[in-house]
Amino acid sequence: MSEAQTLLHIFALEVLPLLMELALIGGVVGAVCAYAVFELFDGLAEYLTRKSRAKGWLAAQAKKRAAERGGDGAGRACETRDGDTA
Repeated sequence: MSEAQTLLHIFALEVLPLLMELALIGGVVGAVCAYAVFELFDGLAEYLTRKSRAKGWLAAQAKKRAAERGGDGAGRACETRDGDTA
């Protein structure tokens, strides 16, 4: 066997399988990292959506309470510390 054939034989039997294994490991690690980043951003979007909905719900409740008191909340500026209107 010539030297070139020996090197080709070593390359085919040892180097190529190692490169394929490294590519497989890199693909798995990349997929796991991509999934983790996706879940992170998904959780962040869900948190921000929940926070926005909570603000809207609180504003709606404040309007509802103001309507139950018989006004739009503008009369609150005229209230004294005791709660009596001036």
